[in-house]
Amino acid sequence: MAHSAQAHGCDAALAAFKKTFHELAPYKHRYEVFRDFVTMAACSLHNAVHKDPDREEEYLQIIAGYKKPDQMAFPKLLGLNQTGFTGDGLVPILRRE
Repeated sequence: MAHSAQAHGCDAALAAFKKTFHELAPYKHRYEVFRDFVTMAACSLHNAVHKDPDREEEYLQIIAGYKKPDQMAFPKLLGLNQTGFTGDGLVPILRRE
């Protein structure tokens, strides 16, 4: 039963990720938005462990290209991606279909 609840949580996170992603920055190509998401997530995770001014500058340059409401969606996407990890070998929601 716990596995079923976990699967439901992953499904909900996947649905929320897709919805947020598709609504994010309609003025940009989906590839560019996804590339920026991955790059900014990597910069954020790296700087959480080892502060690097170059990574910070890269993050700030990317985020500046988005409108304020869209800027707020990127941390939400990262949180949804983390929520979407399962206990079965840590399969990210980006690979689930």
